[in-house]
Parts: sequence; structure tokens; C-alpha cells
Amino acid sequence: MRDYTTTTSGSCPLVFGSPQGYYLVRDSAGIYAFNASCLHQGGHINPTQGGFGCPCHGSQYDLNGTVTQGPAPVGSILQHYQVTESTPGGVLVIDPSKPVSATTRLT
Repeated sequence: MRDYTTTTSGSCPLVFGSPQGYYLVRDSAGIYAFNASCLHQGGHINPTQGGFGCPCHGSQYDLNGTVTQGPAPVGSILQHYQVTESTPGGVLVIDPSKPVSATTRLT
């Protein structure tokens, strides 16, 4: 089972790259975070039944942030970022200055 939360919300911006926040997700391997900006034109992606979708032009993403349907480039992956705990069992921190592999998890 996967849980997710978003740190910000937004609407479809007209300028690619506008900050849209991050998603913090948990799967069986651990906790991870990725950018919530669509790879097509930077709109805020939203949770869907099987992943995430961009309401601007219909791009779809799986739960790991991989594009499954365009117009964003199919197979591209949203940037993942380092997640740490402030203390064991404490606050989770997303560090956008530390990009990581899409397979990196906090366990």
C-alpha cells in the first residue's frame, strides 16, 4: 500500500518550471519524495487512482513518478529528492538541494 501527501497545491501555471511542491510517498521499500511539477509544462500533478495526473494536458505518472502517458515524455521520471528523519520517528524532511535516484528510499 502507498500513502502520499503533498507539501503545496497549485493550478496549471503558464510558465514551465514554476515550483509546485513535492510528494512524499511510502511503498513496501520505504519513503521517498519527488517533484510535483509535470514534465510537460510544469503544471501541478494530482493523485489519481493509480498514480498521479496533470490536469493541464493529461500527462499520467505511476506512483514512482514515471510518465506513463504524454504529452510529457513517456518513460521520463520526475526528480526524486533525499528524505531524512529529524530524529528516529520524528519529522520527515525533503531536501530539494539533494537529488537522488528514483530507487532511493528512507527505510
